[in-house]
Parts: sequence; C-alpha cells; structure tokens
Amino acid sequence: MLTHMRTTVEIADSLFERAKTTMVRRGTTFRALVEEGLARVVEEAEAEPQAAAPRRAIFDGELGLAAPYQPYDLPELLRRERMAGREQAAGREGTRGSG
Repeated sequence: MLTHMRTTVEIADSLFERAKTTMVRRGTTFRALVEEGLARVVEEAEAEPQAAAPRRAIFDGELGLAAPYQPYDLPELLRRERMAGREQAAGREGTRGSG
C-alpha cells in the first residue's frame, strides 16, 4: 500500500509557468511532474560515488592531518570538498542537453 505525504512547495513563478506548459503537453499533473523530477534527483544522488572522508593520521601520539592537508583544519577541508562537489555538479548540469 502506497502512502503519500502532503506538503507545500514554493517555486519561482517562471518555473511554475514552464511546468504548466509541460503538464498540458504531457497531459499530466503537477504532482506527477514533481514526483518524477524528485525521483530523478534522488536516483542521481544515490548513483554518485560517495567521497571518502579524509583519513586521520597519528603523529607523535596526536591526531593530525597528513601532508598536504596539514595547513588546513577539518572544517576548512570539508568546506573545500563541498565546494568541489558543487562545481562538479554544476559542470554536469552545464553539459546536459548539449549533445
């Protein structure tokens, strides 16, 4: 048995207008478009390889980062990893539909 969750979504007016055009052309509902789009995004995210967490190394009995990461602290490294992931995702977005 399928269950559904009811929610409110705020989207840009221009995107909703494009969605309405797509709904008419496909003969479908807004709900179906949202479910299809969300399913695609989730499937893509699940298919992407997960970045490995930085390994911790022990030096002289203390935790620390191995070279070349020593100049950075862990929050800075994680921020850089997130930014690199966003740049990769943006690069993939830019290549879609250009084939």
